[in-house]
Amino acid sequence: MFRKIFIKELKHQLTSLTIIILVVSTFLFYYTQFIGDIKRWWVKPIPPRIDAEIMWNESEIGLLISNDEIVKLVYENMKVDYEMGDTLKVKGISRIYEKLDDKQRRILKEAVEEFENKSFNITKDEFQNIRERVNESLGGNSLYGEDRYHSLINRESYEVEKAEYDAILREDKITNGYARLFADYIGISLGFFMVFITAFTLVRDKRYDLREFIYTTEVSSFKYVGGKYLANVFTAFFIVLIVAGHATWMFHGFSKLNGDPISYMAFFKYAILWILPTIMFVASLSYVIQLVFDNGVVPIIIQFIYWIYSSNIHENQITKYIIRFNRIVPYSEFKIFEHDIFINRIFYTLLSIILLFIAMKLWGRKREMIDSGFRIRKKAISK
Repeated sequence: MFRKIFIKELKHQLTSLTIIILVVSTFLFYYTQFIGDIKRWWVKPIPPRIDAEIMWNESEIGLLISNDEIVKLVYENMKVDYEMGDTLKVKGISRIYEKLDDKQRRILKEAVEEFENKSFNITKDEFQNIRERVNESLGGNSLYGEDRYHSLINRESYEVEKAEYDAILREDKITNGYARLFADYIGISLGFFMVFITAFTLVRDKRYDLREFIYTTEVSSFKYVGGKYLANVFTAFFIVLIVAGHATWMFHGFSKLNGDPISYMAFFKYAILWILPTIMFVASLSYVIQLVFDNGVVPIIIQFIYWIYSSNIHENQITKYIIRFNRIVPYSEFKIFEHDIFINRIFYTLLSIILLFIAMKLWGRKREMIDSGFRIRKKAISK
């Protein structure tokens, strides 16, 4: 019976609209946040061709650089690219220098001359047109594209960035450091959107055809609630494993490009240790709430409020069920937080199991009450 309930719930989830919500939200967080961060901040530092570090200035809102300095910086990079005969291109999550053909060099030369002829006194639209023309001629994915030209500016010296990268490579084989970032963003997504999978799982039984099956069949609350719970958790975690596999595949390609070793289990390891307890907790909590209120909307509202509180980046307190660590740092810098995170994950794993047993007990009591009423009505009808 447990197997039948598990398969039935699994089929329902895989053909429901709620699975679309979970899949879309997970992949959006994965692509826009995780991959977006990698593309913005890169992976392996590359020695700069010009020094732009001094252009950054501190302000009340962070680091700033003036428009004139940006124009001069882009000009200098284009000039060096033209002289060297190659340009930096974005290849997935890495950067490589790609040789220019004669046409590309000619367009770069024209762009450089346009800057010089106007003495760098150009409008924002003119600057954008120059960059886009050059980026298009280079086949796209160059550092002159709209979303990438700011990355020409070094926030730290190459020596500092290289030392940090080497530490991540030595202590974490790169992927462990990035897997923590992965678990942070995917954990935020599953920390809320998982509730759309579980919020109506048990209250769907209000329909008479299911009631008749449930309340006239010898099935324990452990098998019934447990089977549905396992199907819900499996559905969500399977999606996580897919994106973890894609991340591993990307870093495998990166490793082939630069020869640096990676850990092939890193993303899967943090998916289990950090994300799975979050999935379990959301499922258990929504089970209890929907049984208490006999409603599937209430768990979504309560979970949303708790999600807002737990997704705060400042601290990984025991009261927060989502682990936040969105920095790519060597293990030596991360390990001071490791103990608190370890305790947090154990706590929410155990709490999830306790809540699951509470849900089983609540469902069993509701079944006894409804089963009694069902039998009375059935007897009356037979008369």
